[in-house]
Amino acid sequence: MEFTPTQLAFWSTACLAIGWLINHFLVIGRDRTKRLREFRNSISVLLDKFKTSPNVDLIIIHHQSVANLKESSARMLEDIRFWKRDRFSRACSEYCGMSHQDIRNYDQSHITNSLFNGTAGLEPPKTKSIENFDLGRARLLKSLTELRDLAR
Repeated sequence: MEFTPTQLAFWSTACLAIGWLINHFLVIGRDRTKRLREFRNSISVLLDKFKTSPNVDLIIIHHQSVANLKESSARMLEDIRFWKRDRFSRACSEYCGMSHQDIRNYDQSHITNSLFNGTAGLEPPKTKSIENFDLGRARLLKSLTELRDLAR
């Protein structure tokens, strides 16, 4: 089978263009995977901080991480698949929108029990702390875990 110089030039150009396109899409996919992995790693670091920190540091860590998380999640939104973007945005806004009260989670039953209960003696009852940081920690961990899982 003989090729004319025109056919040979056409097929060489076509193979070169197809090879360039394949390489281009492979590089884009590799970069996307790298960005997603870095985002998941940063979320995992935050998760470890929240799991191991004492209760009083939860608010400080949350406050310091909000600006960085907003910026990195805005950059990651392009890399998130379109069917996950709404859930990703909601999880990000849920985490960033948490207030100090959401993290401290004042428990009304603890507040009423910590009052004097109307007893004749003026000794306050022994109750748990008014602030329920465990519930706030669970909310933070849930939001961050959802963000990490959606960035796959």
